[in-house]
Amino acid sequence: MINPLKITVLCALLFVASGVKAQHQWIKGKYDTIVVQAYVYQGDTIPHIWLKEVMVSDYRIWKSDRQRDKYNKLKRDVLKVLPYAKYAGYRYRQLEYQLLAAKNDAERKQMVKQCEDEIKRNFERDIRNMTIKQGAILIKLIDRETGRTSYVLLKDLKNGLTAFFWQSIASVFGNSLKEHYDPVEDYEIENIIQSVGDPDYMQAYNEYYKYLSSQGIKY
Repeated sequence: MINPLKITVLCALLFVASGVKAQHQWIKGKYDTIVVQAYVYQGDTIPHIWLKEVMVSDYRIWKSDRQRDKYNKLKRDVLKVLPYAKYAGYRYRQLEYQLLAAKNDAERKQMVKQCEDEIKRNFERDIRNMTIKQGAILIKLIDRETGRTSYVLLKDLKNGLTAFFWQSIASVFGNSLKEHYDPVEDYEIENIIQSVGDPDYMQAYNEYYKYLSSQGIKY
């Protein structure tokens, strides 16, 4: 038979325990002191608080259906190639770190070759299926993510002859591996990237398919 006294004591203990826990949960009040960074300006101590960057945008009014369609096509192309540019930036930084530990040129070349094989294995088919326009955007975004043009990357990681060869191939299709990314000149591309929060690789990949779904495009 269950002892009523034991149940009462148990309930009381639980009540007290929950009360103690609640007392330790500090709730910030209106006049509470908050510790922040500060700097002194002309004898006055001024609070210094870093605020997160917030993107403010307005509803866009299109001059014509053609202008809207052109923008939507650019957005589709940017979101399609963005994951590859993000991965290139991540892999390049990782490779730079690895190369610092290389003992000799042979080991350095092996690391570069492994990186090259990895990218080919994972993305070669996708990149080959890109349009010329998408390829041109990818070249720009690689510069955005790595701080170096595709030409400089090839020259540094492979050699000048390889860079010259691929630059010649790109020029046949009207592209250039020496293309720089300029967030002012390429403001439409930058706006598109910022509109999805400048995501990392996987987030960028998801944003592309989310956009396709929103446009009713099957994939």
